[in-house]
Amino acid sequence: MDANATTEVTAQAEPKPKRKGRVLRFLRLSFTILVITGFIAHFVWKYSGSGKWEKEGEKYGVVVYGLKEPGQVIKKYKAVWHMNTKLSQFVMWASDAHPPTKHSMRNEAGLYDHRVLDQDGNLRASWTTWKVPFGPYLSPREFVARAQFSQNPATKKLTYTVTGEPQRIPHNDCCVRIPLMLNTWTLTPTKAGDLEVEWFIDMDLGGNMPYFAQNTFMPKGLYRFGSRVHLFIEQDKYKDAKYDWIEEPNAPTAITQTQTPVPAPLKAAS
Repeated sequence: MDANATTEVTAQAEPKPKRKGRVLRFLRLSFTILVITGFIAHFVWKYSGSGKWEKEGEKYGVVVYGLKEPGQVIKKYKAVWHMNTKLSQFVMWASDAHPPTKHSMRNEAGLYDHRVLDQDGNLRASWTTWKVPFGPYLSPREFVARAQFSQNPATKKLTYTVTGEPQRIPHNDCCVRIPLMLNTWTLTPTKAGDLEVEWFIDMDLGGNMPYFAQNTFMPKGLYRFGSRVHLFIEQDKYKDAKYDWIEEPNAPTAITQTQTPVPAPLKAAS
């Protein structure tokens, strides 16, 4: 091969590194723009919000509201629906730490290792722990909480508050301990003879759960779970529930809920 041919081949080979360099610069620029855009979006979201309850939607007879406070990234939620049941049955269901039956909250949600850590003498307050699987690539969550029941003697309104106490027992490596939980159920008797249920959730799922994923997931869980509560409470083992400190506002003959379609279980019941 002569010198001219060698020079021509060398000249044709030179642009390849240049093209590779341009591609790398483009990728770095794109990544930088993406990071800056994400930071701006996060900043805008964090300091947005009206600080007021706004309706998210309604499904299966359950109305869900969200509240975004400026300076916070995780929204608070509440679900409201009506149900016809005895307050004592609700209390027994909410307090039940025994093995799950077919139509139980624990069976459908996959809740496991539910243990009572302590309780007061009249059973109105208890400390419990339980675990919940969170699917692929996410560690299970471990809840440690204090549950408290109270009733207003004048209105007969029942309040059930679940407050996280993550430091009450030692941490373990199996799960992510829920760092914040302040959830409240309020069951208010109505003139129609049923109960208006309000379920308020202020919770941080912790770990590597992105806040935007939690804000998307939470309303869906409220619709589904709220519409199925009456199926959990109507089990035979709760029908004779009675507590001396609870005064029933009425005595419904059967547990009912708004006649709307009920979603499928959270997972296949065994």
